[in-house]
Amino acid sequence: MLRLLFAGLLVQTALGAEEVFADEGGSTVLPCDVTYDPSESLFWEIVQHHKGQNIQILIKLKGQDIEIPERRYEERLSLVDGNSLEISDVSRDDDSVDSSDPDVLGTYRCTQQGRVGQERRLRVRHRPDPPSDLKVNDINPYSFDVSFIQGDDGGYPQTPYVQVLQTQKMFSDFTVQNENGVVKFHIQHPTVRPNTTYNICAVTNNSLGSGPCAWVTVTTDALSSFKVSLRLVNEPYTSPDPGAEENRDLLERVKNLARDGLQISPPEVLRFRPGRDEANSRSVIVDLEVTAGQSRLPQVKTVLWTAIRDGRLSKYHVDSHYVIIDGNVTILPVPAPKPTVGGFMARDIVFITLACAILAILIAVLLTCLIRSRSKGFTGSGKTEAANKIAESFQMNNPSNLTWFFGGTKDDHEGLSESSVDEDLRELAKELDQPTDRESALVDIVYDALNALAATGVKILLIFDDVQNISVVPREFLRNRKGAMKMIITTRDSNLHQYNGHPFASHAMSRFTDDEVVAFMNPNGGAAVEDRSKIVELAQHFDGRPLGLSLARSHILAVDTNVTRYLEKVRMEGTVDEQLSVPEQRVYNAVALSVNNRMGEKEGTMFKMAGFLMQNNIPILILDHAYERQFGTNPSTDEFVKALKSLSLGKIQEDSRSCINGSIRTLTVHRQTQAALKRMVSNDQVETMLEALIKAFLVFFNKDTRGFQASACNSRLLPHVEVLLSHPMIDSIREKAAFKPALARLYDVTASLYVKRQQPEKAKEMIERAKEICMEICPSLGYKALDDQACSELVKIAEKSYNNDVYAQQMTCQLLTYPNVKVLRAELHDRGRPKLLRNISFNAKQCQPLREQQVKKLVKEGAAVTKDVLQKSFLVELVANVYRTSGQRVLCLAENEKSGSLRDAEEDFAVSMKLSDYIAEHLDLFVLNKMLCRRDGTLLLLQELGGKTVDQQKEDLHKAIAGYRELFQDPTDYFENGILKKTDQDDYHAMICFRFMVQCYRKLIPLASTDKERQELIDHHNESANNMVKFAEEYKGYDVDGNVVEVFKALPEVYIMRGEFLVKMCEQGLKSGSVKTALEDAKKWFLKALKVPFVTLQQKAKAHLGMANAYLLSYEKKGRKRENLVRAEKELKNFTSITATSPVNKAVTERAAKMKHRIKQLREGSVSVDMLPDTTDGGPANLEARELEMVTSV
Repeated sequence: MLRLLFAGLLVQTALGAEEVFADEGGSTVLPCDVTYDPSESLFWEIVQHHKGQNIQILIKLKGQDIEIPERRYEERLSLVDGNSLEISDVSRDDDSVDSSDPDVLGTYRCTQQGRVGQERRLRVRHRPDPPSDLKVNDINPYSFDVSFIQGDDGGYPQTPYVQVLQTQKMFSDFTVQNENGVVKFHIQHPTVRPNTTYNICAVTNNSLGSGPCAWVTVTTDALSSFKVSLRLVNEPYTSPDPGAEENRDLLERVKNLARDGLQISPPEVLRFRPGRDEANSRSVIVDLEVTAGQSRLPQVKTVLWTAIRDGRLSKYHVDSHYVIIDGNVTILPVPAPKPTVGGFMARDIVFITLACAILAILIAVLLTCLIRSRSKGFTGSGKTEAANKIAESFQMNNPSNLTWFFGGTKDDHEGLSESSVDEDLRELAKELDQPTDRESALVDIVYDALNALAATGVKILLIFDDVQNISVVPREFLRNRKGAMKMIITTRDSNLHQYNGHPFASHAMSRFTDDEVVAFMNPNGGAAVEDRSKIVELAQHFDGRPLGLSLARSHILAVDTNVTRYLEKVRMEGTVDEQLSVPEQRVYNAVALSVNNRMGEKEGTMFKMAGFLMQNNIPILILDHAYERQFGTNPSTDEFVKALKSLSLGKIQEDSRSCINGSIRTLTVHRQTQAALKRMVSNDQVETMLEALIKAFLVFFNKDTRGFQASACNSRLLPHVEVLLSHPMIDSIREKAAFKPALARLYDVTASLYVKRQQPEKAKEMIERAKEICMEICPSLGYKALDDQACSELVKIAEKSYNNDVYAQQMTCQLLTYPNVKVLRAELHDRGRPKLLRNISFNAKQCQPLREQQVKKLVKEGAAVTKDVLQKSFLVELVANVYRTSGQRVLCLAENEKSGSLRDAEEDFAVSMKLSDYIAEHLDLFVLNKMLCRRDGTLLLLQELGGKTVDQQKEDLHKAIAGYRELFQDPTDYFENGILKKTDQDDYHAMICFRFMVQCYRKLIPLASTDKERQELIDHHNESANNMVKFAEEYKGYDVDGNVVEVFKALPEVYIMRGEFLVKMCEQGLKSGSVKTALEDAKKWFLKALKVPFVTLQQKAKAHLGMANAYLLSYEKKGRKRENLVRAEKELKNFTSITATSPVNKAVTERAAKMKHRIKQLREGSVSVDMLPDTTDGGPANLEARELEMVTSV
C-alpha cells in the first residue's frame, strides 16, 4: 500500500517526467538536457516530490573530482559527455517508483548554475518476483495439481513453470490455465511415484531469466488396495485362471464394467470361481483386487458398493444381491461347505472349535524350535494345547519352518483382542527384520515378508488363539491369496468358521472319556481315589479345564489326600467374584489353595510378585532379589522351585542365553494362575511388591555401554520392565520422593534399549517420562539455559536425599559383566589383588551383583568412588544420562524426520555435557557419560551431512575424525554409577573410535576434488580400518580362572566392512593399484568372516553376498571368465539358503535381488560389459574418468 501511495504522488507532481527503462544488473545513461559548462559546478539529484526535498547523489565542483555523497551509489555513478549521468550495476532500489528505500524514492534530474534539466523517471526491469499463494491439490499416487498467483513480472512478459525435485532428480511436465491471475499446473510424469515426497518449485521467468522459487513439499498418495468379490449371473464357470483362453470374453467384460460402469482403473482379476456349490453352476464369482490412492480408498469402496446395490451394473450381469469387500459380506453370504476333520483344506485355515461340552486334554509339551509359542491359553480349556500339538507335528514334518503364535487373551469373555494381535505382529516384523514405524502398513509389511519367505521354501504356520471375533484376524491372512501359509484359529464359537462367507475347515473338540479322566487323575492305579464318580465330579467342578485338573492332581498327590477332601477345601477357599465366570472362579480358588496352604510365606510372596510381570520366562533371580531388597532376608530359591514343580503352578526352565557362562532359571505361569495371584494381593501389598521389583530391576537392568553380556540380560528383562512400568499404581509410587530417581533410571534404560532397537517412537515416550521426573526433582532443569546454579542445586538435593533414596542405595550394588571385569582387571592386576578379581569374576559368571564389602575394597583400590562423592554426584549423573539418551534417540530417526530434530539433539547433548563437565570440575569425577556424550553423540551429529555444502561436509567430517582420534588417545579413567568402567587401556573403546573414523573416511572419499586428495583419504581409511581390525581381534573377556569366555561378537562384521569397502572402491573406479588384487583381497576378508567360530547366520549371509559381488565384478571388470560368473551364482545360492530361515534387512535383500537380475542379464547377453584397464596408479587413467565412473555407478 505504501509503494502505491508513493507512486500515485509521483504521477501527480511529476507528470512531465520522462520514463527511462533499464535492466537490473545493466547500466543506463540519463541525459542532462542542460548545456554543459565545465567552468560551473554540476549536480545530479533525486527529486522527492512526496517529501518536498531533494537528495544530491553526484557533485562535480569546478576544478575538482566527482563527489558521491550517498554511499549506496559509490563506484556506480559516472559522467558521460560531460554532464549525462551513467548508472552502472542498476538495482531495483534505483527505481523511481518501486524502490524499497523510501528515502531515495523520486525522479532524477541535473542542475548547473540555476539551470534545471528534464526530470527522468527511472524504471528498472528485473526478473519476476516469486509466486504467492502456492497450493497443491488433488493429490493422487501418480499425479497432483499445483496452483499459484504470479508475482510482479519485472517489466517483461513472464512465463510460469514448475520444477519437481526428488533426490537431485528434476523433471517438469504441465499444462497451463490462467483463471483470474491464478496459474494451474497438472503434474503427471512417469517418474512420479506413490507415497513419495517431492519438493515443488513454482517459478516464472522473463527475458532476464528466472525469478526465485516459491517452495512447497508434497507427498503423493500411497497406493492401497482392497479385495472385492462380485457374482456375474448367466455365465457358466469354466476355469479359475483369468489368463485362460476360455475366460477372455469374461475378462474383457470385467474390465469394461470397471472402466465404464465405475470409472476406476482396471482392477486385477485374481481368479474366477463357481457362483454356487452345486455342479454346472450358471454364475461366476470374480475375485478382484482394486488399487487406488489410500486417501480415496473409502470413496472408491462406497462407489463400488452403491453401484452394485442400486443395480447400475446389472447391464454387465452383476448380481446386485451379492458383494464381499475385504471379506465383509454386505449382501448375501456364500454357503460354506461342511467342516472337514483330519487335514488342512479350504485355504489351509483350520478352526479348532470348543463346543458346548468343553473338552479337557493333557497339557502338551512344546518343541523349542517355535519362534513364538504359548504353552497355555487364558481359559485353561485345552484349545491352545490342541493347536500346539498340531504345530509340533507341523515342525517335525517341516524342518525349515516359521511358526508364530498370536495370543495374549486378557479377558476370558472377549477373547483375543486387536491390540494383542498388533503387538504380536510388531514382534514378528522385528524377527523378520522389517520396519515397524509405519502403523497403517504393518500388516501388509508382514504379509509380504512372509510370502517372500515362503517363496524360498520355508513352511509357515500361524496360530490365532481364542478368537471370539473374526475381525481381529488380519484380512490379508484370512484371504491368503497366494496360499503361502497355513493357519490355526482356536475359538469357543462353533459357528465362527462360517462367518463372512469364508469356506474354512473346522475341527470340533470332544470331551475326554471317563477312563481318560481317571487315568490322568490317578496315575498310580487307585491309591488316592475312593471311586470313579468322585473324579468325574471333580472334572465337572472345573468344567473340564486342564489347568484346574492339573492343580487338583498335584495338590492331592503332594499332601496325600483324596478327591473328596480336596473338593471340600477348594470350595471353602476364596470369595465369589461376580466379574469371573464360574469355571474361572473355581480355578482361581485352586491356585489360592495351593499357594496359601502348600507354600511358605516367603515363597508365596515371591510367587505373588510374578503376577506383576510378563507371563513367560520370568527370571527367578529377579523375584529372589526383589524379596531380599524389600524384606531384608534371603528366601530359599530351591524351596521355591521345588514347591512350584510339585504343585504344577508353573514351568521352570534353564535359560543359558541370559548368562555367558552358565544359566539362570526362569518361570512361566498360566495366564489364569497369574490373574489369580493378582486377586490374592491387597492394594497395600501391590504397592510393596511393585517397589520390591523396582529395586531388583535397578540392579540387573542397566545401560549396555559395551553390547555384550548385559545386552543378553537386558533383552530378556525388557518385557518384564515394560509390564511393570505400565502398572496403574506406578504413578502413585512416583509421587514418593525416594522412588523418583529410581523410576527415572528405569525409564532411561528402557529408552536406551529402544534406541538400540531403532524404535524411536517408543523411546520418546520413555524419555519424556524420565525428563518429567528429573524436572520434578529439580525444577531449574526446566529453564532453557542450564547454568552452574542448576547443577549446584542438583548436588544439594542429592546430598539431602541420598540416605533415603532408593536408586542411590542400589547404585554400587550393580551387576558387573565380563567387559566391566576386564576393565577392573587392567586396573587391579598390577596391585596384587587376585582374590578380589577372582570374587568379582565369579559374580559376573553367576549373574550376581557386587556386595557391599567388595565395593569398599574397590574404593580402597581407587576403582570405585567414595560415598561422599557418590552422594553429591548421583543425581547429576542420572540427569546427564537421560539427556544423552534423548539426543541419541534423534540419531535413529528416519532421514525425513531427523533433519527437523537435530537441533533438539544438539541441545540435549549440550545439557548432558554441561552436567558431566560440572562433576569433573567441582568433584574431580569423570563420569563415563562425558566420554559417551562425545563418542556416541556430538561427533555423530557432525556426520549428519544433510543441508550442508560440500565444504561444510568435509570440514565437519574432519572435525569428527579429529574428535575420535582425541578420544582414542584420552588417558582419563571414567566411572559409571560409582564404579570404574573405562581406563586408557581399553581395546573395545579403541575399536569403536576407529570404526567411526572408518565411517567418516568413507563419506569423505566421494567428496574429494582431486586424485591426490582422494588417495590420501583412502590411505587414511585403510590405516584406521587396520586399527579397527586389530583392536577387534585383541578384545577378550576372561572368567574366574583366566579362560577366554568372550570375544568381540561383531568381529565378522568388521571383516565384512573391510571387504565391502574394497568392492565399493572397485565398483566406483576409485581403487588404487590393481583391481584384480583388490577384489582378491576382498574375497579374503569375506572368507575370514565366515571362518570366525561364532559368526551368526546374518553375518554369513552378508559375507556370501559380498563374495558374490566380488566374483561378479571380477567377471565384468577383469575378463569374462565363466568360472567367476559361476562362483557368483553359487555364493548367491548360499545367501538365499541362509536367508530362507534367517532373514536379513531389506537393503541387503534388495542388493541381492539386483545382483541376481544383473547375472540374468549377463547370461542372456542383454547387457554389455565394460572392461577396466589397470593403470600405473590404478583405476581409470585420469580424474575425469574416475568421477564419471563414480557418478555412473551411483
